[in-house]
Amino acid sequence: MKKFFIASLVIFALGITAFSFRGPIRDTLDSLGEEAVPEAVTYDAIQEQQPLDTLPNTQEGDVLGEEAAETAPVTIPATMNLDVPFTSQAPSANWDEVHEDTCEEASLLMIHRFYENKPFANAQDADAELLALVDFENERFGDYKSTNAEDTATMIREYYGYTNVAVVYDITMNDVKREVAQGRPVLLLAAGRELGNPNFTGSGPLYHALVVKGWTETEIITNDPGTRKGHEYRYDPDVLMNAVHDWNNGDPANGRRVMIVMHPNP
Repeated sequence: MKKFFIASLVIFALGITAFSFRGPIRDTLDSLGEEAVPEAVTYDAIQEQQPLDTLPNTQEGDVLGEEAAETAPVTIPATMNLDVPFTSQAPSANWDEVHEDTCEEASLLMIHRFYENKPFANAQDADAELLALVDFENERFGDYKSTNAEDTATMIREYYGYTNVAVVYDITMNDVKREVAQGRPVLLLAAGRELGNPNFTGSGPLYHALVVKGWTETEIITNDPGTRKGHEYRYDPDVLMNAVHDWNNGDPANGRRVMIVMHPNP
C-alpha cells in the first residue's frame, strides 16, 4: 500500500511538471528539424564589413520606388541574421483590445532597441514603451489602430527623432535584403491573414506588422510580434512578400507593397 502511495505521488509530480513545462516542451518539439538560423550580428559589426548606402528620406505623400535603393553596390550574403531584440505586442500576455493592435508599435520599438543596443529588461519594460507610443498616437493622430505606412513613419520621426526614415513602395525581396544586409532591419506591413502563421488566433489579424532581420538559405527570418513564438519566426519568402500590403483604408489585401526603413542617426 505504501509503495502504491509513493508511486502515485511520483506519477502526480511528473504530471504536474510536464503540465508546467508543456509550452517550452512543445516549442522545443516544434523546432526540431528546422533549418538553423545564422549567428546574430550587431549593427556595429555590419558597419565594419562593407560600405553603406542611404535611401532618400521621405516625407508624407512622397512616393519612393524600388529604383531608389539601387545607389551603391551592396553584397547580399547567402545567410544573414541581425541581433534584433524581441518583444511580442502583448509582452505580459495580456491580449486586450489595446495590445491586439500594437504590432506596428512593437515592430518599430524592436528596431529602435536594436540601434540603441538595448535589449528589453523584462515584459514591463517593453509594455511601458508600447503604451507610451499608443498615447503619442492618440494625441497625434486621434487613434492608434491600424497605422498605415506614412503615419508609422511619422511616429518614428516625431516620437523617436529619427531624421532619415524611408517609406518605399512596390518593393521586391531583393530590396528588403539589401537593407538588412547593411544592418538595417526592415519593418513590413501586411495583410495578416495571408501570412498563414499557425500561431495566430483564428485566421489571424486583418492587418499586421513585423520585422525582417535576416534569412537562411530558404526562409526569411523575422521578429513577428503577433505571437509569443515570434522571435526569429521564419516565413517562406513568397508567402511573406505576397502578404505585404499597406493598410489601404481597411482593405490591406489590395494595398501597395511597402517597407519602412529607419536609418540610425549619425
